[in-house]
Amino acid sequence: MSKFIKLLTPLALILLLAACAEDEAKKELDSNDTEKAEAKVGVETTEVEEVEEKEEPSEIWTYYDNAKWSEDFAGLKTEIQKVVVTDIAPTVEDENAKASAVGVKFLIENTTDHMFTTYPDQAILITSTGEQIDMPDMWISDHIGGDIHEGVIKEGMLFGI
Repeated sequence: MSKFIKLLTPLALILLLAACAEDEAKKELDSNDTEKAEAKVGVETTEVEEVEEKEEPSEIWTYYDNAKWSEDFAGLKTEIQKVVVTDIAPTVEDENAKASAVGVKFLIENTTDHMFTTYPDQAILITSTGEQIDMPDMWISDHIGGDIHEGVIKEGMLFGI
C-alpha cells in the first residue's frame, strides 16, 4: 500500500502543477491579454471584429465577441459574454493530434436573497452546422455549476472538444 501511495503522490503533484499553469493561461485569455496567454500555453490567438473571420495559418482561435446572450430568471442573471472556436486545438490524449473546439465564457450572478442551483457546465451545444457538442471538457473547463448563494457571481470558460 505504501508503494502505491509513493507512486501516486508524484502523479498528483504533476496534475496539480499542470492545472495551475492552465488556470493562469485561462485568466490571461479572459482578460484579453492574449500575448501572455499565448506564452503560457504556446498557441497564438486573434481577435475578430463583428462576426468576420480572419484566417491566417498561425492563428488558432476565432473570437465572436458579439455572439452574446443574457437572461434574468427570477433574479438569477446568466450571460454568455464570448464565444471562441478553432479547428486546430491540441487534444488531451495526444498533443500532436488536432481537433475542433468551442469555448464559451459564462457569467452567472444571483441578485436575490435565496439560493439557486444551476449547471451550465452540463450543457449540450448545437452548432450552426447542426453538430452536437457535449459541453464541457472537464479537464480544461472551469467549474461554474452547482449552488449559487445570494449575492454570488460565478464566471468561467467552458470548452467542448
